Amino acid sequence: MSDFLLSIGYRSWALDMLMALPLAAALIVLLSRAEHAKWIALWVTLAEFVISSGLWWAFEPGTAAMQFEVRHAWIPDWGITYYLGVDGISLFMVLLTTFTMPLAVLGSFNYIKQHERSYYALLASTTSNNTSDRIMRSLWCSPRACSVCSSLLICLCSTSSGRSC
Repeated sequence: MSDFLLSIGYRSWALDMLMALPLAAALIVLLSRAEHAKWIALWVTLAEFVISSGLWWAFEPGTAAMQFEVRHAWIPDWGITYYLGVDGISLFMVLLTTFTMPLAVLGSFNYIKQHERSYYALLASTTSNNTSDRIMRSLWCSPRACSVCSSLLICLCSTSSGRSC
């Protein structure tokens, strides 16, 4: 399996994809019809779990260094970079996050009947925020701040339907 992952250049795109896929899915869910929202969310969270499971096989446990590192200069004049990496602890946290998200989507299939698009879009956004919290090493906006913003949005959506946070 490691040879296959190396042959497709997995180390160079896996973490970027784990960040971008749920955000793109959130946008697609918002633009889709309500009856398709849950299915799009389910397929995207399953794809994200499949992508993240490759981390398990490609991870080298004998080193304490960051692995799958991705660095891009974002705003070089200000010294702002986009830097992702995985260590041993964050590996398990990413796998746990991507494993539980399809379960969360499946668990909500029969219960979410109103505001489906916004619910599944926020769920996808939360997936990206939770994953970024584990793999992001440097960025202008802290992943925790993004997580707080997503939580507030979810709270606002739930209170608009008569439920409290």
